[in-house]
Amino acid sequence: KKKLIVLALIFLCISIILLLISLFYKIFSLLILSFFFGFIFLTILLKKIQNVLLITTSTIFAFFIVEILISLVIFDDISVKYDKASDCVGWKFWDRKSDLGHQPKPGKHSCKMYDPNGEVIFDVVYTIDEDGFRFTNKNKAFGETINFFGGSFMFGHGLSDQQTLPYYVSESLNINAKNYGVGGYGAHQALAILQSDRNTDASINIFWTAPFHALRSACKKTYSSSNPKYTLVDGGKKLIRDGKCPNEKLLGRVLKHSAIYNFITRNFHVNVTDQDIELYLRIVSEIYNISQSRKQTFIIG
Repeated sequence: KKKLIVLALIFLCISIILLLISLFYKIFSLLILSFFFGFIFLTILLKKIQNVLLITTSTIFAFFIVEILISLVIFDDISVKYDKASDCVGWKFWDRKSDLGHQPKPGKHSCKMYDPNGEVIFDVVYTIDEDGFRFTNKNKAFGETINFFGGSFMFGHGLSDQQTLPYYVSESLNINAKNYGVGGYGAHQALAILQSDRNTDASINIFWTAPFHALRSACKKTYSSSNPKYTLVDGGKKLIRDGKCPNEKLLGRVLKHSAIYNFITRNFHVNVTDQDIELYLRIVSEIYNISQSRKQTFIIG
């Protein structure tokens, strides 16, 4: 009996160690394996429900095998990867306390990505100004300014500071440009920026968007946590600011690191509803109305 208890405690220690490693490095397969050893611990001690625990333990191990197979066979062949030294992802890059939900942290951030074959896709540096938006050439004594809004395309994901659209426009037209584009942003953030106390004085507002932005403004993306939330009231006649998008639940934050979960979600996408499109269009319409009231030309692309 003492040997069984010692063996059970060994499995418990293994389970705790694997749990801590999985949480620190965000490795879902190790999280499953930690549960596997944890249930072995319970199976040894709780003999009255040993059969139930054996079935549960076997099921967990089966999930572990499937998780590994999907990760190695499917995602390993199609997934791009960031260089481990890159600080353009995760907590090193994102400020989650922004009124816009998330913003890049000020400073210079290296960003290097590889394709599945290990070839470099890009190797750049993002310069983020003190206000949390990307650097553009703003040191020239030009009289006019253009505001640029959008997501990762406008931000210039994978591009150097001198390759973004706002920078090219600034250089080509000899005009100041402000890049309000950020990865994951949509129409709701563009509207929130214009409604905030930020200095958005400009002669032109340009918004680069796409139909999939409707999911973002509807708070349906996993990265929409704490984003500005807008709602249609009075039968859809009025658009109001309605706090923030709800925070992603703990289960969702854990599952997004799972190969099984990502495989399912990639093959069964969240559908855009008519209500999502209507909300998105009303937000864009409000951006237009604000631009008009400030005598700013509004361009959408």
